[in-house]
Amino acid sequence: MNEKHFQFTYEQAANFKAFPTFYHTFAHQNPWRMGGYLSPGLPAFDPMKLLHGEETLEVFKPLTPGSTFIVKQDILDMQDKGSAAILVVAAKIYDKVTNEIFAQVNTSFFIRGIGGFGHKGTYKIKFPATPKRSPDYETTVNIKKNAAFIYRLSSDTNPLHVDPEESKRGGFSVPILHGLCTYGMTIGALQQHFYYDNVDEIKHTGVRFTSHVYPGETLIIHAWQEGNDTIIYQTSTKERGKVVLKGYLKMEFKNAKL
Repeated sequence: MNEKHFQFTYEQAANFKAFPTFYHTFAHQNPWRMGGYLSPGLPAFDPMKLLHGEETLEVFKPLTPGSTFIVKQDILDMQDKGSAAILVVAAKIYDKVTNEIFAQVNTSFFIRGIGGFGHKGTYKIKFPATPKRSPDYETTVNIKKNAAFIYRLSSDTNPLHVDPEESKRGGFSVPILHGLCTYGMTIGALQQHFYYDNVDEIKHTGVRFTSHVYPGETLIIHAWQEGNDTIIYQTSTKERGKVVLKGYLKMEFKNAKL
């Protein structure tokens, strides 16, 4: 941490602002405390069997400190995957006073154990292929062992990430890190290189969670700039060699660099 990070971390900073991916936390305002992902027609399921599959963010306007926002959620799709299902939820984020839309977050949840209902669904995110050439940028990020405890302060208190007994219910021998925490660390690392001076250049993001991360591991982040508005990235664990994230950023490259 240094003073150049104060714009995101210190409320007394002259240019204090929210990082654009903070919209994701609006879209996941602690469903565990608010009754879970329950909806008419949706079969009951063990919440420890739910995993983050994919997520997109479309930014229409940057977050403004001091504003109050309303989140309106709708189920977009329910897809049968045999022994599992994918639930797709859209969260639209509006200014409470003006009713102006600021962002939309679409989330695909992979729920094990409730498939077999037949509907294959229609919703699909098109991800760009990972380039074959060497990455334009590579960096590493060390994850602290208490990262899940810190991240849950953003309101995602899913016990899968901190309670060993609950993680075992979910099929993991020990608690795993929140996927959005890994994603946030990845996007933050890309911001430090590609668009350091203007974080509001992010306009659209997409991420696919391909595997889990354990607190204490090291992330290896590879990134490629495609054209004048797209960054493709892939994040792996150094210790296990697992690809854990694949995704892209759509940007306005006013200050981008390689």
